Amino acid sequence: LRADDLVFHAEYREREASGELAEAFGVPEGTALLQRDFRTRHSAEPAPFSLVTSYLVRDMIAANPDLLDESKEPWPGGTQHQLHTVGIE
Repeated sequence: LRADDLVFHAEYREREASGELAEAFGVPEGTALLQRDFRTRHSAEPAPFSLVTSYLVRDMIAANPDLLDESKEPWPGGTQHQLHTVGIE
């Protein structure tokens, strides 16, 4: 499998932290989160082989507007590098 064989799609949306997510992040309910849905498939296949949903606290990443832009995905270095750009290690 080569990188050229992969079709990657990212979709971002804002949502409010409800009970379980608020607790997991240690934030009050209603805190703005960025929900990130990632889908990866082989170019010869219609169905994805990877579906991932992740969340980031919006205020923690807003200092770098590129982190709010789904068209910037895939990001070299992934989420760890994204967080590093706003001082989170």
